[in-house]
Amino acid sequence: MTKTKTKRTKQPNQLQIHLLINGRSYVVRPLIPPAIGLDLLRDDGVRHQITPGAGVEGGWGCSCPDSFFRKKRGNGCKHLRAIKALRHLFNMGGNR
Repeated sequence: MTKTKTKRTKQPNQLQIHLLINGRSYVVRPLIPPAIGLDLLRDDGVRHQITPGAGVEGGWGCSCPDSFFRKKRGNGCKHLRAIKALRHLFNMGGNR
């Protein structure tokens, strides 16, 4: 009896972060290239995307309804504030 090996296809590396914002669980993943940004999937299936150029003066913005209203005040929604906190926690992007 001869055994044949089944060739596995290599799975791409995946990054997935679980984030808790105000008691709600989110899975954070990079958007699929060529898109730039992050995909936030809430535990109940609601999805938000954080992308560059969608915020105040071309900064990062979120697709949630609250982001639209907070854009005028310039302080960002809870999703943007959480991602900024993560960025500072990991010191991503230097001292910006």
